[in-house]
Amino acid sequence: MTASPQTREVRLYYDFASSLCYVAHRLLERMQGDLEEIGVRITWIPLDLARLARWERGAAVPENRAQNVARVSRELGVPLRMPPTWLDSRRAMAAALVLHPGPRAVTWRDRVFTAIYDEARFDELETA
Repeated sequence: MTASPQTREVRLYYDFASSLCYVAHRLLERMQGDLEEIGVRITWIPLDLARLARWERGAAVPENRAQNVARVSRELGVPLRMPPTWLDSRRAMAAALVLHPGPRAVTWRDRVFTAIYDEARFDELETA
């Protein structure tokens, strides 16, 4: 969709290691038609959230955060298999940066999120 005066771009920054980013990805995927209809274009931008938030890669996800993500995903109807630790997503994010923007970035983002949160292939992210 090409930006027009009626189109509003919403930039969403994401990290594959973030379960909440996955939930947003799936939710907005379902809403894509409605968003286009009202003139909203989502632009996904890769970001190293672990570095910014100073979360230790490989550290256990605190129980209160895991419970919050489970609640949000349940309330929004987005099932997920949450990794037990904060994943090291730097390699996958580097590929996302190289592919950004474009259709290949969309395919990559969906495939990586699917592998992590739908297929529970947590270990493969860190060795990709």
